[in-house]
Amino acid sequence: MEMENDTSKDGDIFFTLKKSVFILISAIVIFEAFTYFLASALGFVVYFSTPGGLDFSKQQISGLPIYLFFLFGASIPFPINVGDLFLTLWLVYLICLIVAYLGPESGFRKAVQNPLKGFLSNYLFAFTFLANAALFVSVAILSLQESQGIPTGDPFATESNPYRLFLILSYSPLVEELGFRMIPLGVMFLAVFYLNHRFKADQGVTFKLKTILLSFVNPESMKERLGVRTIHRNGLGSIAGVEWIGIIATSAIFGIAHYIGGWGIGKITATFVVGLILALSYIIYGIYAPILIHWYLNFYWAALYLSTSLYPTVLSPLNNYLEFISLGIGATFCVYVVVEAFRRIWKKE
Repeated sequence: MEMENDTSKDGDIFFTLKKSVFILISAIVIFEAFTYFLASALGFVVYFSTPGGLDFSKQQISGLPIYLFFLFGASIPFPINVGDLFLTLWLVYLICLIVAYLGPESGFRKAVQNPLKGFLSNYLFAFTFLANAALFVSVAILSLQESQGIPTGDPFATESNPYRLFLILSYSPLVEELGFRMIPLGVMFLAVFYLNHRFKADQGVTFKLKTILLSFVNPESMKERLGVRTIHRNGLGSIAGVEWIGIIATSAIFGIAHYIGGWGIGKITATFVVGLILALSYIIYGIYAPILIHWYLNFYWAALYLSTSLYPTVLSPLNNYLEFISLGIGATFCVYVVVEAFRRIWKKE
């Protein structure tokens, strides 16, 4: 009888501990999600409610790059109003945040109520861990390399106009994810499934056109339409060898492109690892996923730091806290992924 009581107590303690961990995870994710929309609002305020932002938003900018396929790109041949460009980018990222909040399978509120299922069911929930993991590995790799004398460099170190720098950081997430992720990997999916005869004559033009569009916008949905194994149903093991080749190749080119663009050689490795996270998020959730992670690494932190001068009492301690908690979440998630990978390998053996 005493043994049964001890077992019951152990079970109650484990259940309470598990529930407490879930509550903590949900609270952290909710707070982080709030800061995403806060940073979006602050970015808008910085650009359209400050003298420096308003002045720069009235100017014209030309020569903006477009990456059509990896490094093969072009420049926009006509000047664009800075304010119109920033507003367009801001709206695109806000729409991505809203889409992430709504799905892909269930809403954010439902996901935080069940963290075990939240990761795949709602992207805004998963985004907290993926984005912070990308931040952590980037900081960790660059710090380690610089301690060994491998330079990172910074082509924007001489940029004296913070609003121009903010515009560049806001522009790159969209244009780089389209050129380095969506176009090359989308073409790869089309080629692979076309050669494997997944496209059939009796499927109809509408079906084929929608499937072709999904191969670029949401590869996971395309796989479902073609009856192929998907990550949501079969896990990461459903990613085929040719897909891994595409993920690794695009990530490597992404890293090299930063070096060619003026960064130090140390930027290649960090950008390559971040590129792997971006490519995986694209394959699992769709193109809005890597765009948002890239937005987080660029726009999010730039908006918070640039607006610190407007609200120093609140934002200065908030930024310090966010740095600490974000790196902590990223490190914890990276450790979890490594441990889980080794556990599965050990279980197979």
